[in-house]
Amino acid sequence: MQLPMRLQPHLSAWLIALAGSGAVVGTGTWLLLRGRRKKTDAEKERERRLAVNAIGRMTDGTLTEALLFEGDSKSAMLFYRYSVAGVEYSAAQEISDLESSIRPGTYLPGEAITIKYDPQHPPNSIVICENWSGLHGRSEQGSDHSPARNSRVVGS
Repeated sequence: MQLPMRLQPHLSAWLIALAGSGAVVGTGTWLLLRGRRKKTDAEKERERRLAVNAIGRMTDGTLTEALLFEGDSKSAMLFYRYSVAGVEYSAAQEISDLESSIRPGTYLPGEAITIKYDPQHPPNSIVICENWSGLHGRSEQGSDHSPARNSRVVGS
């Protein structure tokens, strides 16, 4: 069935406007998604550390190993243990991006540290981040356990 002649121009204008709007929305969405860059692994890890720091609960832990890998890309790892609600966790944290926050030296296996963990997901934990440190360094006399100020890690 054909529409009366006087309705066809209005219908055509609406169809053209609708098609134009769809094209504008589609192009805008494509540009927005194309322009969004993916986060690097380092950015994702930094966000994770800061989130755990913000919501985390603290518990005592034990450093099991501290490693420094030298070569083309220098990296440092802390391995540690802690328990939450009777469940023992073993974890590791890559700390290369945080080396400027800690003093060089040596951490020994068995040293007491403080862990921050996500109360909703206890395996998600940190020993150090940009704003906090659970590393307890030893002062010259061996009695000071304040975090960050006397922190040490394997290396330099």
